Amino acid sequence: MSVVTKSRDYEIVYVKKRKKTRNKRKEPKVTGRRDTTITPDESESGEAVRIGYESTLQTLRGKLQETKTKHRRLVEELLASQEQYQEDEELPRLKHEVDQYADTLGSQSLEYAQELENIERRLKVRHAAQMEAQRLEYRANIEVLRESLQQELQDVKAGYEKGQWKLRRTKHSLVATSPKAQFWLPLEALKKAHKAQIEKMKEKHASVVEQLAMERAQLAQHMAGKTSAIQEVKRKPKAHYTEIVDTACVVCHRSQAAA
Repeated sequence: MSVVTKSRDYEIVYVKKRKKTRNKRKEPKVTGRRDTTITPDESESGEAVRIGYESTLQTLRGKLQETKTKHRRLVEELLASQEQYQEDEELPRLKHEVDQYADTLGSQSLEYAQELENIERRLKVRHAAQMEAQRLEYRANIEVLRESLQQELQDVKAGYEKGQWKLRRTKHSLVATSPKAQFWLPLEALKKAHKAQIEKMKEKHASVVEQLAMERAQLAQHMAGKTSAIQEVKRKPKAHYTEIVDTACVVCHRSQAAA
């Protein structure tokens, strides 16, 4: 502020000097009978005075410009020193805030770890309950399918035995009452019918086995998805904590480098 005051004072002095210089010029007094014409000597003297005034004015302007430049440089240095002083004052506070932030991060990391353990425990309990429920459901479905297959096999067996009984009866009847050609035709028809029924049962059994295999694969995929979800839940808080710690370390290093 002193520089600015000096610069302003200097400008005021410069104006005052300029006014004094102008006041020094004396106008020729006019009397009643004196000749008022300007001689060549007086004209040259006035020109010399004007040139001297202009030279002095240029000198003063140069000094004023130099003073303004010096004032600007001093103001910039003052601002730079003030910023450095503020940075030096801010550095301990920033370090203290960083330490507090690190302590907060430590406590938050402990809270995150505890919360993660609680989440893992709840997920394990929920996963175990779901697995047990699915196991019971699959077991019930398997029992129902097994009973259905056994019932169908018994029906097929009963139908086959009934067909065999009819076949034997027809055979005896044909042997007793008809020629050999009439006996073999119904026999071949019965064989084809029973063979078609057996093929249908085999296809149905294969489809049931394939359905059970697909359900088992879906269960394995569901378990893999649950496992990957647990791993993702574990990874996110750790990555967040690592990123925060790295950011705090970078800020500390930059502050120390600036200091």
